[in-house]
Amino acid sequence: MELTLPNGDPCIYDKNKNFETIFEIVCNPKATFPTFDTSNELAFNSTSCKNKIKLYSKDACPNFSFYGFFNEIISNKFIFGPILIIFGIFLCFFGYKFYNVLCIISGILFVSFVVLFLVLSNINIEFSTLGFWLLIAGVVLTGILVGYLFIKYELNFLIDIVIAGFAGFLLGTFLYNFALNQISTNTKIVYYCTIVFSIILLEFLILMFRKFMIIFCTSFMGAYGIIRGLSFMIGGFPSEKEVMDLIENQEWVQLKEVN
Repeated sequence: MELTLPNGDPCIYDKNKNFETIFEIVCNPKATFPTFDTSNELAFNSTSCKNKIKLYSKDACPNFSFYGFFNEIISNKFIFGPILIIFGIFLCFFGYKFYNVLCIISGILFVSFVVLFLVLSNINIEFSTLGFWLLIAGVVLTGILVGYLFIKYELNFLIDIVIAGFAGFLLGTFLYNFALNQISTNTKIVYYCTIVFSIILLEFLILMFRKFMIIFCTSFMGAYGIIRGLSFMIGGFPSEKEVMDLIENQEWVQLKEVN
C-alpha cells in the first residue's frame, strides 16, 4: 500500500519541483508496531526533493473483512461475474416457476447475507486464498442445507420473508444511493431508516399480494444480479458498503466518481 502526501513547499534544491513524500507500507505479520526500512535507497534523505519511505506493519496485511472478501471476488471476476449473471437470469425469468430451486437460492442468500455482510463487515480475520475458497464453499453448502430444510418442512412463509427481506435491502440501498445520498446530516440514520422502511414495505406487500410480490422481488434481485455480475467484469458499480462509507465520511468527490 502506498500513501502519497500532498506536495509540499517548493524544493530548495530544484525550484521547478515541490517537496514530495511517499510512504510505502509493506505487510509484515510480525511487525506489531510500524518499523522503517533503513536501507540506503529508501531511507529519508533531507537533501532530496522526493522521498519514498518504506515501512513494515501488520496493519498492511490483507484481512478477511467485507472489503477483503469483495476485492477477492473482483480478482476472480471472470468466475463470479458469469455465475451472478446466470443466477440473475434465472431469478428474472424463472424464479416463481421453479419454486424449489428458489428455496435453495433463498437459503444461500440468507447464509451469505448473515456471514458476509453482517459478520465480515464488523470483524477482521486473517485472509488467505485458501480461506477465501473455504468460506465460499462453506457458505454455499450451508445455504443449500438451509434451503433443503425450507423445502422439507414446507417453510414457504419463511422463504417469502427471506426473499422480501433481501429484495427490500437491495431496494433500500438503491433508493438511498440514487435519491437520498445528498442528505449530509445523520447519513447513517437516513441510510438505515431507508433500508428498514423498504424491508418492512416489501414484507407487508408480500403478505398481501404473495404471487405478484414474489415475481417482483425475484425479478428485482435478478436484475441486480445481472448488473452486479457485469460490473465485476467491466467496472462502474461500487459495493453498497463502499458507497455508505464514502457518504458517512463525507467524501462527496469520491462518491460522485464511483456513481
